[in-house]
Amino acid sequence: HREMAGLPKEAIAFAKSMGLNLNGLEPEAEDIWRKLNTLADSDPLQYHQFVSEQLKNGNEDIETNNSKTENNRSFRPSSGFCIQSETIGGDGLMIREVPNDKCGSTGKKLFINICSSPAVEKATDRTGKAVESASVFRSADGLSIPLIVGTPRDFNLTDNIDGKERAAIAVDVVFNPTIIEMCQRSGMTTFRRQIVDLAIEWVGRETELQMSSTFSEVAEPDSTYRGGR
Repeated sequence: HREMAGLPKEAIAFAKSMGLNLNGLEPEAEDIWRKLNTLADSDPLQYHQFVSEQLKNGNEDIETNNSKTENNRSFRPSSGFCIQSETIGGDGLMIREVPNDKCGSTGKKLFINICSSPAVEKATDRTGKAVESASVFRSADGLSIPLIVGTPRDFNLTDNIDGKERAAIAVDVVFNPTIIEMCQRSGMTTFRRQIVDLAIEWVGRETELQMSSTFSEVAEPDSTYRGGR
């Protein structure tokens, strides 16, 4: 049985094991395969050493590329400010008690950390121009704002009143530093609220968490980041 313009399946399997894509290289691959067959007949030991070395080098290259990719995906964001709400679903709770006042939520405390990192692209305006921290935008309307939603993580929160530990969830939403700088400038109330709304919207989209529509900012200097550093 022949595949890819005459290449035997053994050759294709060998190429795949080395991480090679032979599409468009069939003539060259056929020539290399013929030479390998000749080498295997004339000097089996050298053939075995060659194949072993190529497989080893191919695996090392794959591991190196995977390591680089993993490192590129990881970064430590800087804290900005923190939003507090409560979960109403998607938090792993199997039983929910009804509050005494018949209203409110009995889910977990939810903290959304509004963070920043240069790894996130800058926002752009309607013309495609990058938004700088010194830019004057009273509103986020018309801006394209990249963000990254982190993986929700459970942690124990100590109650300030009774000192008991309660289950809570934290999730990071990371923007470019220019966005956080603009949020922290005076006179940017509308802009800041829009960024908060954007963060909450995307936490709902990219996680299984369902949250209360009521939220508030954690007052500084109480905490600008919850759930570990």
